[in-house]
Amino acid sequence: MGLTNIVDIAAGHQFSMALDSSGRVYAWGNNKNGQIGNGSTYTFFTTPQLVSSISDINKISAGYYHALAQSANGTVYGWGNSGNGALGKIEETKCYSPIQIDIGDVEKIFAGMDSSFF
Repeated sequence: MGLTNIVDIAAGHQFSMALDSSGRVYAWGNNKNGQIGNGSTYTFFTTPQLVSSISDINKISAGYYHALAQSANGTVYGWGNSGNGALGKIEETKCYSPIQIDIGDVEKIFAGMDSSFF
């Protein structure tokens, strides 16, 4: 699948993300910790996969094993490894689909190695 109208890209550890002009997020590469965000536990994707459970996204960021996205209305989503709290206080250590991170008003998002900054 070729991607078109890409407005932003982000690279994590062995996975990449792209954001298109319609607010759709795609990811590909290593999915060992759920960082592709498509709900699958399959471990590697060589072609871009749509992160279909989120839409109207205007910002993306990739950490080591997790990913973040922010919608136009300010909602922040995260998926992938949360073992060190990168996705907030949740029970799961791996999120294979995006979850909403209740953080309040956010202007910028940044995914670090095992952390997230808002």
